[in-house]
Amino acid sequence: AVCTGAVVRAKRLADRPDGGTLAAGGPVMKDQAGAELYRVFPVRLLTVTAHDLAKGVYRRVWSSRPDIYPVPGTKPMTDEAWIAASSGGATVLVIDSRGNFDAMFPDAGVLRAIGCGAALTVPVLTRDGTVAGTVNMLDADGWFVPGRIEGIVAGVRARSDALLRLLGSG
Repeated sequence: AVCTGAVVRAKRLADRPDGGTLAAGGPVMKDQAGAELYRVFPVRLLTVTAHDLAKGVYRRVWSSRPDIYPVPGTKPMTDEAWIAASSGGATVLVIDSRGNFDAMFPDAGVLRAIGCGAALTVPVLTRDGTVAGTVNMLDADGWFVPGRIEGIVAGVRARSDALLRLLGSG
C-alpha cells in the first residue's frame, strides 16, 4: 500500500541519472546495501534506519550524507503520525510540500538547504512482516511520482536480505 501525503506532480523520468528505472541488483553484502541502493537511486539524501521500539528511537545505520546525517545517529520516536506510518507494516509513505513536508520534519530547514522537498519511506520487513527499519529517500518536491515509487519499492524489496543484515535483523 502507498500512503501519499499529497498528489505528486509528474516530472520527466530522464531528469535522473538512472532515468527512473530499476537496475536489477544481485547479492549485496551487508556493508554495501545502502551504497547499492544509492547507486541505483541517486536521490539527494538516502538513509537507512533501524527501528528500536524498546528504546523509542530510530537508529541511523547508513547515510549518503554522513556530513549532515552521520552514522550512527538516533532520532526519538515522538510523532504519533510518523510512528504509525513508518512502523505500521507494509505502508509506503510519500510526503511532499502539499503533504506537510515541513511539519513532518523538524529539520526541514536543513533538508530544504540541500534541495529536498519530498520524502519516500519504504519499510524493510522481516519474514514475519515486522518492520525492522526503513529506507528513507529525500529529493526535490514532485520527484516521487507513481511509476518511480513502484520501482523504488521493488528495488528495496529485492535487496531486503542485505538490508535486514545491515539493520541487524538478518
